[in-house]
Amino acid sequence: MSNKKPIVLISSYYPRLCGIATFCEEAREFIQKENPERDVLVISHKDGTGEGVFPLIDTSNRFWWKPIAKKIKKLSPYVVHIEHEYGLYEHIDKRGIGDRNQGFIEFLGSINEFPIVVEPHTVHGRLKEFEENFIYQLCEDADVVLFK
Repeated sequence: MSNKKPIVLISSYYPRLCGIATFCEEAREFIQKENPERDVLVISHKDGTGEGVFPLIDTSNRFWWKPIAKKIKKLSPYVVHIEHEYGLYEHIDKRGIGDRNQGFIEFLGSINEFPIVVEPHTVHGRLKEFEENFIYQLCEDADVVLFK
């Protein structure tokens, strides 16, 4: 472990067969290569594995984000970089109703003492009203939003 504050990535992660998991794995390798003096850690869904990977995200729990916020506070990172896609952070209740990523917004508010970068992977030209509201709130809460 480095004595410098770590960079924490939050995303789906290997071995999950998901484009964002692969993207995060490759981004982690690149960031670590460019910053060898700083640990690059990952907080992933329960199926993530590997050294420096904390498989904590379980969206079957309405408050899935609380253990992640607790871990981030313990790690006290240099920056938190989050890969976002609606399905990755959507809590669906017993009736099959999703929270429209409200838990994700609550999560951002719970870690706002650290710099937050969010990289949305689902921004398109035909946003629904809830997506517009989500993007607006995301831009209010994150320090940097990387639209591509």
